[in-house]
Amino acid sequence: MNVNQDMVSNIEEHINSPFFIEMLKRNYDRYHNIHYISILIGELYIHHIIHKDGFGYRTYMKKVEELYTSYFDKQISPEQFAIQRAINIAVIIAKKLHINVSNPITKEDEKKIKDYFLQEYVANGYVSHAFPEAYYESIMANGLIASAEGRTGKPRDIMEIQGIFMRNGVTAPMGPYPYYGGHGIYYEHDFTCAFQHAIDAPEWFSWFTSADHTATYHKNVEKTPYILRSKENCQRNVEDLCLNAGLSVEDMVKVLTFFNQQYDKFSSSKLNIALIPKRVVGKDDISKVGVQNMDLLSTINFVLGDGAKQYLDHEGNVYKETIKPKDFCITVVPAASMYMQAGEYLRETEGHLLFVDSNLAIIEMAERYRESLDPSMVHMIEEARRVLLARKEEAIQSNMDI
Repeated sequence: MNVNQDMVSNIEEHINSPFFIEMLKRNYDRYHNIHYISILIGELYIHHIIHKDGFGYRTYMKKVEELYTSYFDKQISPEQFAIQRAINIAVIIAKKLHINVSNPITKEDEKKIKDYFLQEYVANGYVSHAFPEAYYESIMANGLIASAEGRTGKPRDIMEIQGIFMRNGVTAPMGPYPYYGGHGIYYEHDFTCAFQHAIDAPEWFSWFTSADHTATYHKNVEKTPYILRSKENCQRNVEDLCLNAGLSVEDMVKVLTFFNQQYDKFSSSKLNIALIPKRVVGKDDISKVGVQNMDLLSTINFVLGDGAKQYLDHEGNVYKETIKPKDFCITVVPAASMYMQAGEYLRETEGHLLFVDSNLAIIEMAERYRESLDPSMVHMIEEARRVLLARKEEAIQSNMDI
């Protein structure tokens, strides 16, 4: 296996520790923000990739909580935040290397810290891929399969359901997934986004059952009941989607049958995150991250923020070959219900769903990546565009008549 098993064991131990679960609870209660929870979980992963033995884990996570609290409470600027985050990472590395940071460090020591960071986070680093429990057995047996046709369990009716809504001018009932057909293995380099991918997996179903069919990610649970696996509210959102889109009774029955089949399949609350070594996807070359002449803190921020643009969407974050089971490992994030809860669930209005400009923007975005489009989507896009432009012209005419 090409994965550091000590790192995996330490992640599993620390992510399930009472210390960390209480941190997640405390901060969700305070900010009620999914993104912040994703950040805290991501920082735990980042720390364990840099320190695969878990060195300094509690100290680092306490510093993380303090820093992000200051940032979210607007006590520090984004620039101050970035500098302090890099300092926190550098200080833990220095302690591990027995470098005294109470006084200004030498150029030699700064180089040691920088080299350690690059070696562990780039050369020996990881990217992530989240997936639902329904695919676990297949993935462990066959690997992460690049070809959409080669994957078992892909919903057969997904394009039919997409077509029903496209004909009614609703362009993203299931988000971007139908547009690209899931070809290739999409992976995430930014671990502060990994949890968001995990709670949404599969992302098309989370979007389908949400109360907002124009936003990629939602910052509150109330719009996305799938996060807490609330079937009642997921179904209500799908019913609203059908009614607001003006579907026929026959089409609505098809959509709700599809929903029930898929909910039964994806209802597990287990959150799987695969860790894939960067060397497997060809992103382990330190010379390509472009930090040869940077100082230590700039290097850390540049690498974490993908300053070299190695992971651009649909270009640098897609692997075109199957990744064998021996080349990745699975970590499991504690179920969201352990540290998150919902208030009153929100509902999508007809006006929001059918807003012409939002729906046009979605298909325009898809066309920017035309080379990646699923062939069956080309006709659907043209059909939806005609519906939307006619609707827009009708609205303009109505305003003129007034």
